[in-house]
Amino acid sequence: MKVFQVLNNNVAIVRLDDGEQAIAMGKGLVFNKKKGDRLNKQQVDKLFKLEGQNQEENIALLLLHDVPIDFITTTYEIVEHAKINYQFLTQEYIYVTLTDHIYWAYKRLENNELNNNLIPNMEKQYPIEYQISKDALAIIYRNLNISFPKEEIQSIALHFINAKGQSEETSKYENRNIKNVSEIVQEELNLQGIFRTDKNKNYYDRFMVHFNYFIDRLDEKSATDIEFTNDLLDQLQQRYPKSYQLATNIYTRLEHEFCIQINKSEELYLVIHIQRLIGESSKR
Repeated sequence: MKVFQVLNNNVAIVRLDDGEQAIAMGKGLVFNKKKGDRLNKQQVDKLFKLEGQNQEENIALLLLHDVPIDFITTTYEIVEHAKINYQFLTQEYIYVTLTDHIYWAYKRLENNELNNNLIPNMEKQYPIEYQISKDALAIIYRNLNISFPKEEIQSIALHFINAKGQSEETSKYENRNIKNVSEIVQEELNLQGIFRTDKNKNYYDRFMVHFNYFIDRLDEKSATDIEFTNDLLDQLQQRYPKSYQLATNIYTRLEHEFCIQINKSEELYLVIHIQRLIGESSKR
């Protein structure tokens, strides 16, 4: 096992003897180490294999956005926990979106800005996803000493609901220009007078990250209860009409552009993202 990239004294991306890459963790594991140095396997406490170039790029993207490495490795542990203990497979983008969610939820908690969760309780419909989420809060507390309120279970569960499944086939949409997705979304936001500002940049950037992985989700069949999700969408339409209308405008244009039908869970998530971005107050 050799060092490929030092992330901090305790964490590194390593190249294993079989040529694969992984995240290796251990107290003082790479102190005074550099690329190419061999590591003592007995010092490695945790090892997460990186399954392909996409995961390496995911880590680079998160580090570029100043997300601490401890949050990244904690998300990897949560996803691995779901795979091993619940045989729950996910799309790769969850490593970015869930890490991003956990980090910014922590920042809001730190600033006393973690508002009441808009996501209704769906535990009866998704018991496994909710159990994974409950376990995730325990892992977060153990690794990061962060105690989230129990309402955060719904938010983390929704990430697993949306990212469920693992496709071995190449998406038929991957040759499309992903930039077009961002352009469509930004045009619709701008038409409503919504631009990226210093005040909203965290929500705005997270919103755009969601669409960076939109193409990956196009081929995924929805696992949600359509009738139940429609009821939730109806509730959100009544409570947040502006957010709902903007979400409708965006996904209608995307459906036309890509000649697809966006699943209901994607629509639900989009409304929630927009409500957070524009800060619309409930009408009820």
